[in-house]
Amino acid sequence: MLKLVQWFCNNGRCLIVSDKGKIQSVVLVRLISSEAEARTNYKDSGGPVAYIEMCAARTKKAFRAMMNLFYLTFRNVCTHMVWTRNHYRNNSYRLVTLEDAFRHIAYG
Repeated sequence: MLKLVQWFCNNGRCLIVSDKGKIQSVVLVRLISSEAEARTNYKDSGGPVAYIEMCAARTKKAFRAMMNLFYLTFRNVCTHMVWTRNHYRNNSYRLVTLEDAFRHIAYG
């Protein structure tokens, strides 16, 4: 597991938000070519779709701070983002434009 997380860190695909020296939120991202690639190809192809591999936040404020950082980091690289909703929707994937995701998360 550590090698996997290290790959994200080494390749600029791990974002961390901290407050007073304590981690508040983390996101691991793969850049892929399409939503279908999220289901079948577990490699980063450098495509225009940001696949959220993992995201965790202590609070809603930390989550919004993370998504703001995510948007600022990837807005010039990606057009869309995709994630899976394992617990709620039978592993369904959700694909939205980066702009729509940011607006929804930032302004609720």
